[in-house]
Amino acid sequence: MLIFGQYSNATICAALGCPDSYLDGFEDNLPDAFHFLKPDTPSKAMILWRPILTAQRTPEREVPPAVSENSAPPDEQDSEDMLPLTSSSEVLAAGLISTAWIPAAPFAENEFVFQFNRNDVQGFFSDRSRVSHSPSPPQALLVSENLFHNIKVYFEDSCRNMILDDHGTLLTPNGAKLHNDLCNDFDSYCFTATMLIEKGLHVEFRRALSKASALVEQILRAEHPRTLACFLEVFIHLIQTGLPQVTSFLRDFVKRMSAKVTKKGHPWGQICRLLGELDSESLDQAMVQTWKCTTDTFDSELGTFSRLAVSVRLDYIKRVYGITNYLEEERLLRDLLAQFGGIPRLPTLRVMLNLAHNLNRQGRHDEAEEMALEVLSLLQEYEIYARRIVERIESLKIVSRSQFNQGKTLAAEQTMREAIRMIVGQWGIQHSWVPEFMNVLEGWLRGWGREEDANTLRGEIEELMGKDEIDEQLDGVQGLLC
Repeated sequence: MLIFGQYSNATICAALGCPDSYLDGFEDNLPDAFHFLKPDTPSKAMILWRPILTAQRTPEREVPPAVSENSAPPDEQDSEDMLPLTSSSEVLAAGLISTAWIPAAPFAENEFVFQFNRNDVQGFFSDRSRVSHSPSPPQALLVSENLFHNIKVYFEDSCRNMILDDHGTLLTPNGAKLHNDLCNDFDSYCFTATMLIEKGLHVEFRRALSKASALVEQILRAEHPRTLACFLEVFIHLIQTGLPQVTSFLRDFVKRMSAKVTKKGHPWGQICRLLGELDSESLDQAMVQTWKCTTDTFDSELGTFSRLAVSVRLDYIKRVYGITNYLEEERLLRDLLAQFGGIPRLPTLRVMLNLAHNLNRQGRHDEAEEMALEVLSLLQEYEIYARRIVERIESLKIVSRSQFNQGKTLAAEQTMREAIRMIVGQWGIQHSWVPEFMNVLEGWLRGWGREEDANTLRGEIEELMGKDEIDEQLDGVQGLLC
């Protein structure tokens, strides 16, 4: 039987709130239960209780290289400040209480340290109120729960204070339409970045991310109701395309920027902070649950058929099921479409377009083209769709993609160029969709062996993307050297 001073196993277990059998075979399991350390002064002793959740320690993760100069400094990055775990043989050889002080790294947040004089041992064990009777919940779980709570509070309040017109369009307090151009541009630049890195264009990839990052402060200040959904869609897309380190960079960047532009304790700032603190090992699942929490709140507060609620749910369905489960995504979209009862509504076109994208991903390209052409027909037929330029451009994009996949090269190119002209005519050459659509077409041209045309388009894309701060710094250095 193990004796610590004059106290038996049963006494120690009672004080720590664990079963009497917890210390049975203690000598064989010491590394997995307690560390007894003796400081250099013989009048004091220290006990560290560290619950071990798994039999083996998780190997330390390799820290990915920084994406840019804005990456978190070392003191803000995750660390595993753990006491060294000694083997059973080492503990037995040294005795239950080592005669030498063992340096210890800082303790983690869920560890409990008790330091006391030997004369105070009786008081320690008799005062049960000072001892935690159960292990603290994992930090990752606490972060997720806090995040969900803040999302619910924030969006419930936001929905109740929204101003909507008769068509469900968001309005500002002075009655103007509340646009979401910043989020759309952020999403587009990040999507463009993934296409560029797939082509091995690392400099252009960096520039696209720089353009996206430059929008974050304005996006956070605007607090558009779809901002969180935009961030989640981008983060999940980056993970799905093999760029989790970029997601980590952007999450940290959003977290630090929100601390700068939001009031302390504000739910929106809390959401951004907690989003940046989600555990990387369970990040994808946590973001899915976060998104589900958001969509459910919109549904309950605004109604299932609200344009905003439908838009957020469509984004959720696309990113959560659009890569992993095509058939489930199709089922959810057709169910949502059926709920409209064949009555033309403003959200109807968005559901149809998402369904067309789904059919393309399934290889059902003729059905996808037919669905997109039907949307174009509805845009012409009904007055409520008269000004829906975005849906018109998206339809052309889907038609061109379907034509490309069916080998209709000339038709695909013509349709894509028509979409690009429509974007330029509506919003100008600097709109974020222009380089995005051009990147798609450039890839097609190169695949068709039209290198000269592809290079010409590549030059136009590079001119549109422009230079970022790193390019300017390099130009400055080169100027000094010349």
